[in-house]
Amino acid sequence: MDWVTLNVGGVIYKTTRLTLTNREPASMLARMFSTDQPIPSVRDEHGAYLIDRDGGYFRAILNYLRHGKLVGDQSITGIIEEAKFYGLQGMLDLIDMEETKDTSLTRIDVITLIAGAPSSAELRFQGIDLTGLNLSKLDLRNINFKYACLRGCNLTNADLSNCCLERADLQNATLDGAKLPCVLARNVNLEGASMKQCNFVDPNGGHANFEGANLKGANLEGSSMEGLILRAANLKHTNLRHCIMTGVNMAAANCEACDFTGSNLHNINIRGANLDEAVLNEVITPLHMAQII
Repeated sequence: MDWVTLNVGGVIYKTTRLTLTNREPASMLARMFSTDQPIPSVRDEHGAYLIDRDGGYFRAILNYLRHGKLVGDQSITGIIEEAKFYGLQGMLDLIDMEETKDTSLTRIDVITLIAGAPSSAELRFQGIDLTGLNLSKLDLRNINFKYACLRGCNLTNADLSNCCLERADLQNATLDGAKLPCVLARNVNLEGASMKQCNFVDPNGGHANFEGANLKGANLEGSSMEGLILRAANLKHTNLRHCIMTGVNMAAANCEACDFTGSNLHNINIRGANLDEAVLNEVITPLHMAQII
């Protein structure tokens, strides 16, 4: 095992290279101790790697890298600043979840927060419980809903452009007529959701990303989905009737028993997709002419 010694603001720590690089490979620490192209680092007289930061707070950083949990009784403000310095986005996300996991909001609360936020500020509802809330017709653009619980929410005609819905739970939610251009929704749970006549199209050419999403049994009938990314998504029994699906990427998606009746399938990518029992009546572009790339 490859052990390394760190001198963080005069406090000595011993850990492994794997601990520093494995959990968050894009972080500054991972890049410092990468076996491929490590960032050159100054060492002290004993050979320990020097880092000019608060040594006390580094214990929380190291515990997170070891266990994936927040351990310690130090100031959360200080830990946040250290996590930002080291580029530990996963740790920052975990802190957000811990701070908001018991928080729930009303529709009025949401409207008040949106109205009071500066236009340049990122509004973060990360990990917040919004179960069953009526958010219909609201301007929710650019909000971070990562890990949020939106089960059964009414988002009819809401504008969710550029939102982050990664790993959010929208099971059985209603999004009929919602605007979804450039939404980042990898691994979102939309099982059983009603999404009729949704618009995923960005006039500037961007693409909504629903890679790995669970859309089992969802209803997207009549939606405009040009360029939508659905790689490896679960679309079993999904209603895709009369949709515009030009250029949709469905590589490796599970489309078992999916209903494509009357849809435009021009240039879709279906490489590796499961199309068992899929319904392909009256499609505008026959599936055998779709792009398989």
